[in-house]
Amino acid sequence: MLRIALVGCGAAGINHLSYMLKTKGLKVVSVCDVNKDFAARAGKLAKVPHYSDAEEMMKNEKLDAAAVITTANAHYPVAKLAAKYKLHVICEKPLTLRPEEGEELIKLFKKEKLILAVTYTYRYVDTTRKMKALIDKGVIGKVNEIRQISWGGKAEKYKAGSEMRIKYDRMYQSDIKGILFDCGVHTFDLFRWFSGEEYVKFVGMGVCHMGYEYPDSGTILCEMTGGVRGIYEHGPLPHYLGGQHGICLSMIVVSGTKGSIVWKIVNKKKKKEYLSEFQLNTEKSFKITEMPIYSKCRDRQYVDFVKSVKQGSLAGSFPTPEDANLATKAGIDAMKAVMKNIVGK
Repeated sequence: MLRIALVGCGAAGINHLSYMLKTKGLKVVSVCDVNKDFAARAGKLAKVPHYSDAEEMMKNEKLDAAAVITTANAHYPVAKLAAKYKLHVICEKPLTLRPEEGEELIKLFKKEKLILAVTYTYRYVDTTRKMKALIDKGVIGKVNEIRQISWGGKAEKYKAGSEMRIKYDRMYQSDIKGILFDCGVHTFDLFRWFSGEEYVKFVGMGVCHMGYEYPDSGTILCEMTGGVRGIYEHGPLPHYLGGQHGICLSMIVVSGTKGSIVWKIVNKKKKKEYLSEFQLNTEKSFKITEMPIYSKCRDRQYVDFVKSVKQGSLAGSFPTPEDANLATKAGIDAMKAVMKNIVGK
């Protein structure tokens, strides 16, 4: 059994914990959060000791690994601390907030021969994996453009004192750089993964609807090697699950010289299930397939993490730590471009 501790017991941490508890070969030994109430909640759920100090926990508990599901600004110090105690790590994205910190962790974990896995969801989702397979087979020819449009979240702030308000205040008023960075790193990793190309230049513009320092809405254009262009758009759409079915909340489009692939997420609702729409358009055919809404595949991620530790190298669909760090760099560069063009501030 791989003995693991959860560090970070907020909403995301609790979700991760639910999958950790179900994973064969994984034993949750303890949990930790600087918020004592969050730690106690998770400890009660897992029926294990809870801590508010990560180092105290690592000293006192017999551990093999740590799941780092803290706020992004704590990923670097907590992962570094885990390496000090010779613990393998599975970390939420982004790996760190600064590429130089990511490079330091990569070297440290390699030196200690420890696994460093980063949870980039799109690399696990069945639909994006299907898109990747079609691209690699050359079904749509050479990729020219990739775009992702995401409409979600709220245009107003969450209720003062709520867990989400605490999370968003920290996200938008610190070096986490807001949701365009926090969600955008997924997109920037996806664009690299789909195209096999590297970033050259970013141009962006954003809007601060909620009055925070960093924008909650914006558009980012990416120039990539090989002539590939990327477009990422994110914006608020309040009450989007309030019964107005048929609204596409998110869409990923890959255009090539011989065709295109379109994935419309939450395109419609059938009975109680939200569905997505997958389109494959080529010179010879046009096909539409209805698919379930994707999950974050955390069950698969923890199974692969256990395998990774057993075999001594990353298993499954995890990106390499180097790829994860390049997503961080892209997110930083993209936000620098956006912050030059903030509208209405």
